[in-house]
Amino acid sequence: MKTFRRSLLLLVFVALLIVGWRFAHQNESAVSVHYLFGQTSETALWKVLGLATGAGSACVALVMGWALLRARFEARGYRKKMLAFESEVHQLRHLPASGGKKAGKG
Repeated sequence: MKTFRRSLLLLVFVALLIVGWRFAHQNESAVSVHYLFGQTSETALWKVLGLATGAGSACVALVMGWALLRARFEARGYRKKMLAFESEVHQLRHLPASGGKKAGKG
């Protein structure tokens, strides 16, 4: 099973290399990018697309990382509250029973 996983991982890696090479070969025309503060010099289209994809992925990773971090802290707070409630229930279950007197009569 371990050999199969390694072989599959190697196959996927080689396939990604081939796809990346073909993508770069098919998109090697020179372009210049105009953005808010200026423009870039002539560069290959595959480099521009790769940079845009990487920048977008980094932005998504930051946003999702922040959301996951907030969710983790929120879950931690809920776990602490749950443990406190469970402790209180445990204490209430083990209270000694009162004598024969009922409250309010006496």
